[in-house]
Amino acid sequence: MPGIERNFSHRGVLEAKETEPLKSSFFSHFREIVEKKARLEAPESAELIVEIASEIDRQGIENFEVRRTPEADFPVTVVNVTRLFEKILAGKVPRREVAVGSDLAELATKPERRTTLFLPGISPPPVGHPFTLWDYVYQQAYADLPRLVGAWRRGETLPEIEVRVFGSANSDWGHVTPEWHERVKNDGFKAHGEQVADYIGEILPEVDYLRLDGISMGALVAMETLDCLSDDERAKMQVLLDNPADHQYKNRLLRVIRALQLPLGFGLDAARIYLTNPSYRQLYGGESGFLAKLNPFLSKKFDQSVPSEDFEQLALKKQVALSEALKIAQASPSSVDERVFVRKGISDVTTSTFGDVISLVSTKLKNWWHGQDKPFVRGDGKRLQFTVSAGHQRDNFMVQKWAKLLNRSQTPPFKS
Repeated sequence: MPGIERNFSHRGVLEAKETEPLKSSFFSHFREIVEKKARLEAPESAELIVEIASEIDRQGIENFEVRRTPEADFPVTVVNVTRLFEKILAGKVPRREVAVGSDLAELATKPERRTTLFLPGISPPPVGHPFTLWDYVYQQAYADLPRLVGAWRRGETLPEIEVRVFGSANSDWGHVTPEWHERVKNDGFKAHGEQVADYIGEILPEVDYLRLDGISMGALVAMETLDCLSDDERAKMQVLLDNPADHQYKNRLLRVIRALQLPLGFGLDAARIYLTNPSYRQLYGGESGFLAKLNPFLSKKFDQSVPSEDFEQLALKKQVALSEALKIAQASPSSVDERVFVRKGISDVTTSTFGDVISLVSTKLKNWWHGQDKPFVRGDGKRLQFTVSAGHQRDNFMVQKWAKLLNRSQTPPFKS
């Protein structure tokens, strides 16, 4: 789609003041979850896992910014995984010495620049801030580490890898206006897509590859974002839709049933993970305490009070969130002519369709009959869907997997 112009200007970011360095005790909310689980499931790697979590937290908080636009303000942050690796793991991973003038030396001068950008789901205030998705950031940082470990072992220049989160205007440190509310009511997620596309347009020239990961409602925003990008921009991107809150029903009755399924399924799934997963009980239960620590720090950093502390602003954010929920109930797949990947929880009662259930049962029966264990994949050439063992919300605190990765990364890959 060449020739696309985005004139959605913004006012920059809130100007930050100098603040005191963050103390380690600040990170009680996320780091304590990781530490408790690591000491139970991977005690030999617990210290290193906690150290990495602390660095991810530190970067996320210190790099926190508020992106200001005429209609709404959006909190954003970034974690540089390459700096994390250099600070914590480089001294623990064996590195090959590369001779000057060799082919490896030439390759080592061409670092790759990669970014993952997360978009949150439905966000009634105060949630939807970048730290609402912090378990996804943890998981993505660990997923990126093998690329850095491999480059370091081969003696190559490290790729530049970042993880970013584009938060909701409804959250703490977001800000909404009546004009933004009208746009959401009239244009739905196209309004959000324009905002994200504007942000991507600024960072994309600095990267070679960007993966846009929209979660639940964020998947709908991701598809609208693609509509706002040029062919050249989309050529550098991959899109992952995580449990997208859309459907493929044309029948009116099925669409009504679907609209009722979403809130009921979301409530059941939230209750399931809260009752069965201690990490997520601590995650949900500790958020208010975390924000109580974070907001004074950010108030000092930006020299202003929390926007959501204003009663009228909080009421307007709730209205915007309600309008977004109504738009989700009406949502259907975008017609963007672009290949996207869809990741759905195998037990997601919030967004799974009848077609998902039938296809999944059919795959399991075929596997049983033929004695195979093939994964469930379905698609139409543009929309490739695969499943994971999870519900609408999944446990991303996979410390056993992290520990195995860290243990492998410190093992010499070649003989001296």
